[in-house]
Amino acid sequence: AQAIGRWGNWFNQELYGKPTDLPWALEISEGPNRVAGTYHPTFLYESLWCIGVALLVIWADRRFKLGHGRAFALYVAAYCAGRAWIEYMRVDEAHHILGLRLNVWTAIIVFALAVAYIVISARLRPGREEIVEPDKAAEAAAAAEKKDDDADGTDA
Repeated sequence: AQAIGRWGNWFNQELYGKPTDLPWALEISEGPNRVAGTYHPTFLYESLWCIGVALLVIWADRRFKLGHGRAFALYVAAYCAGRAWIEYMRVDEAHHILGLRLNVWTAIIVFALAVAYIVISARLRPGREEIVEPDKAAEAAAAAEKKDDDADGTDA
């Protein structure tokens, strides 16, 4: 969904990168706060990055049996890595702190938090959740109790 959402920037002619003469350059028309020319289509790069991140999360979840929110944390970390890279290409105005765009600092901090969560969560709660739906947990507990009662020969 995020990959598709990035295409709104193409329609709005916003959030593009530095000037370029690459064959896939984005042609921007003259307008308020913008100069006509061909620019890096950073929305396209981010859209492709989001698709790659989705495929990474699907693969990693199947391969490593991520649980306890680690698939989401992997998505957040991978998205932030791409976001930091894409921000370096942007030419729109942004607040800077210590020479870096505020969005880059945000991506760095959120990336670090997501990685920390993955590491700590894996140590504290390895593997997947046994049952993630509360109704299913109640049904499983009732079924287990009935099975125990049947094995004892007692009725509930």
